[in-house]
Amino acid sequence: IANPATYAGKPVQTIGFLCIAEEEENLYLNEEDYLHGLYINSIDLRLTESQREKAKALNLKYVMVEGTLSLRGVHPDWPMLRLVNIHRLDEWNIHRQPPAAVATPR
Repeated sequence: IANPATYAGKPVQTIGFLCIAEEEENLYLNEEDYLHGLYINSIDLRLTESQREKAKALNLKYVMVEGTLSLRGVHPDWPMLRLVNIHRLDEWNIHRQPPAAVATPR
């Protein structure tokens, strides 16, 4: 997000690569950012205990998340954004087929 302050406090829905580890609950832009340790290209997630348990089954998969975006602060090694009040966390199948084209009458 080029201007995160614009979205602070607003509800968002996003898709990314989920990493749940000992001291990390982050949503990366993509798997490559996770593999290369680009922590700055992630969003810090604030999960409840029950969400954390669900998230363990979704670890290292693409997911869709909905919640409220907040600013975390500025630090060169931390994500600037945090997702709070999360109310959706579901697996996202990036390999699914696009919808069939709809024929338009001529």
